Order: sequence, then structure tokens, then C-alpha cells
Amino acid sequence: MTVLMFCVISLAWAKESEEIKDVAIEGTIQGLNCISTGKTCPVGKEDPLIATERFFVLYTKDADFYMVPNLDRAIMARHINEIVRISGKLHVKYKSINADKFEVLDDGKWVKTWPFPMENYQIGVGGMPTWK
Repeated sequence: MTVLMFCVISLAWAKESEEIKDVAIEGTIQGLNCISTGKTCPVGKEDPLIATERFFVLYTKDADFYMVPNLDRAIMARHINEIVRISGKLHVKYKSINADKFEVLDDGKWVKTWPFPMENYQIGVGGMPTWK
């Protein structure tokens, strides 16, 4: 019985590991409503249609889209219609990416915009009081 349980658990784990893989996908940020209805998406950051969008997705050149649930809506909206690259773990079944890094193409170079760089953080710099 123990061997049978081990086989079943091993098969389930192997199937799950096939569905999750590390990726770096390029595309643009678009509103899910726009993508799913086929309507014209906001033309820029000033377009009031952005305020009506509840969810933003990564839209690829192959007309495919991916949800990025761990990125805040405000971060996604800030880069609407810009070419971006999101690196992280892709869950194939749910077409979602658990992002590790969010980069924007700026003047031919990829610029990391999320997560914010904390490696240069110093106590007493940037609004933190110095306790002497």
C-alpha cells in the first residue's frame, strides 16, 4: 500500500512540475477587458479607459496573454503599451506568471522596474532617521 501511495504521489508531483517552468516572456501590458473583447485598448497613459480596467495582462506578439497576479495593478498600468519582459515561473494550466522580475525596454536597453532595488539601502539615508 505504501509503495502504491508513493507512486501516485510521485506521478502527481511529476505532472505538476511539467506545468510550472521558468520563463522570460516579452510583450506589452494591456487591459484584460480589451484583450478578451477585441476592442481598442487605451492609446496612452492619459486615456480614461485605464481607470475602468480592473486587471492588466502581459500580451505577447503571438496574440496570447498571461495573468501576473503578484504584480500590483498600478505597476502594470504605469507601463501600458510599453514593451516589457517579465521573468518568473509560468503556470501553464492557468496561463499565469509568478513574476520574479519586471523589465521595460528603454532606448534599446532593459531596465528593471520591479522589484525595487533594495541592495543599496542604507540606514539613515532616504527618510530613515539616524539613531545616534
